[in-house]
Amino acid sequence: MEYAEIIRLLQQLTETDQLLSATISDPIWEDSPWGEKVVIRPVRIKGQRCYQLTTFKDNQAFHRNISVPDCATTVSELLALFKQGQLFTVDADLHIQQKGTALSCKKRSPTHKGSAQQHNRSKQHLLPEGIPDPYLIGLGLMSSSGHIIASKAHKFRQINRFLELVDHTLGDVTAGATLHLVDLGCGKAYLTFALYHYLTTIKKAAVIMTGVDRRADIIADCRQLAETLGYDQLHFYQGDIANYQPSQPVDIVVSLHACDIATDYALAAAVAWQATYLFAAPCCQHELLGQINNNAMETLLRHGIIKERFAALVTDAVRTELLNAAGYKTQVIEFIDLEHSPKNLLLRGHREPSPQQQQQAWHSYLQLKQMLHITPKLETLLTPHLPQ
Repeated sequence: MEYAEIIRLLQQLTETDQLLSATISDPIWEDSPWGEKVVIRPVRIKGQRCYQLTTFKDNQAFHRNISVPDCATTVSELLALFKQGQLFTVDADLHIQQKGTALSCKKRSPTHKGSAQQHNRSKQHLLPEGIPDPYLIGLGLMSSSGHIIASKAHKFRQINRFLELVDHTLGDVTAGATLHLVDLGCGKAYLTFALYHYLTTIKKAAVIMTGVDRRADIIADCRQLAETLGYDQLHFYQGDIANYQPSQPVDIVVSLHACDIATDYALAAAVAWQATYLFAAPCCQHELLGQINNNAMETLLRHGIIKERFAALVTDAVRTELLNAAGYKTQVIEFIDLEHSPKNLLLRGHREPSPQQQQQAWHSYLQLKQMLHITPKLETLLTPHLPQ
């Protein structure tokens, strides 16, 4: 198949709204300006159909939108720079590979059925798009007419995904007594406001919530927005996570993308406060990178980028097992699709003390610790709450 044929095929797919998504990977050159992978999918912005192009480079995702006429040319150009591409269409999946100066194209049964427009409409968000919402407008995610700002679309999806996970976890817990929530390392508080808004406005729950962050300017902005929105039970505390002490028992602890061991301090706080639920999306797991040492794994650990990713996975596995040992039934789940962010894992814990299961988790953790010669910060922080 020649490139001219590819362009004609892509023009037909995009113009007739049959291209559901495309993933182009395995760059020919190591230092490709397009990074390691490119994902393309149809979106609607201000009622107009276009395509969002997401490139992944150095563990970061970069987004830009391209018009329907430009999509076919852009994809064909990318296929000349990468070794393979997957096109998911209404009628078939197309696997394209470089073969010398030409391309081979294999057709398979479609993974997804239905038009791209139907595919976009099938997702019903807990926070709907198209309805003006003062909270989303105040955070700069939505226009006054109810349209999600294009550059914030990924954040809007992230918020809805998080709310879905919380809703599924809590069920009917929101009915009855007042819930006390703390968000440790809240940052600009997109998800803090989202959770407060959802629980109070949509679930009609009684909530007292506090966001904690060390940056005074961010906390000042959050306080101002909370006051503007009339969120009188949403408070913000400026200071380190390790120094914050709640004035009353905590039901739910949230920590989303707190950097490195700040996540460990948040998890330790949740355990110390005996919070019923915890939700943590770790970020920048660097602590164990310099500790991991096992001669039998030299082949794996000699490559910097592989060791870095392995260390991040070990960090979250260790956190999960330590939380289990401290009395929390903990799961590691996908927060959002990897195509939207490489930081896509969420630790979700429910306090269910069980001496037998805690002892088993502690034993499992000690085996991993001995094998990799590591001493993570979270073990030190949780010492009073771990089996002996």
